[in-house]
Amino acid sequence: MSIVVVVAHPDDEVIGAGGIIAKYAEKEEVYSVIVSKGDSSTVLVKPNILAKKRKEESEKAAKILKNKVIFLGISETNFREKLNKKQDDLKKLLIELKPKKIFTHCLEDSHPHHREIARVIKSLNLDSEIYTFTISNPFRILDRNQPRLYVDTSGTAILKRRALHCFKSQWYLNGLGWYLYPLSCFRDKINGLKIKSRYAEVFYKL
Repeated sequence: MSIVVVVAHPDDEVIGAGGIIAKYAEKEEVYSVIVSKGDSSTVLVKPNILAKKRKEESEKAAKILKNKVIFLGISETNFREKLNKKQDDLKKLLIELKPKKIFTHCLEDSHPHHREIARVIKSLNLDSEIYTFTISNPFRILDRNQPRLYVDTSGTAILKRRALHCFKSQWYLNGLGWYLYPLSCFRDKINGLKIKSRYAEVFYKL
């Protein structure tokens, strides 16, 4: 049995679930399945070069968080069509990993690739508990009555911050790192207050 995080792009796994990746990895196997190459996040670098760089960044972050990372290697161009073709491969992989919990994007995320991942994971009808997180939305406002899982990540928050700093391409080429990464840490702080801890990540039952 394992814990599996399924995301659209390199860095999504750390933004959305870096704290619990490091926490679970202390005692059990944790896998991050990254579906796309992340090859169109900036026009400043050729797609093939950017894809290679982002893969290396996620691998570096994984060494910090102590998880294993698996890349499906789908280009971001025509993402939905390519994801649909890879759906059977993704299901086969997840069955092999035997996850007792899967963490992935939410259906209401504003990024279309994130929504597509959530849609596919939901459609696979896997025998696992599935929890979702939001990345593109600063604070989730939908499904307020949906069951939530709060995880105290006070002991791994520093590892999450270190892992986020691995994604230099997003800090300096994309620019989103300056917004999303600090916001992710701030959100963890706010969530921690809700359960009387320093930091926490919150997930919603799919």
